[in-house]
Amino acid sequence: MKYIIFSDPEGCEYPIIFPTLWAHSEVAGKLALPNQKVIAAGFIQTGAGGRLECLGRSSSLSIGSRPERDAAVVAKYFAAP
Repeated sequence: MKYIIFSDPEGCEYPIIFPTLWAHSEVAGKLALPNQKVIAAGFIQTGAGGRLECLGRSSSLSIGSRPERDAAVVAKYFAAP
């Protein structure tokens, strides 16, 4: 799977996870609101013990992942309320 982390003007970060057959730039172009910016992008996988791992970079957006920070942002959105 691929992911993008968007940030809004207040500094809130939002992940989008999507299939590898779509380009990062396609998803960012379709989903980013005018006041949002892409701050990280890469690939996501499940590692040892089911822990999320973010890695790599987006060649179409020319931006890399922030492995630990991105995994925490994504995990926050998977957490039960």
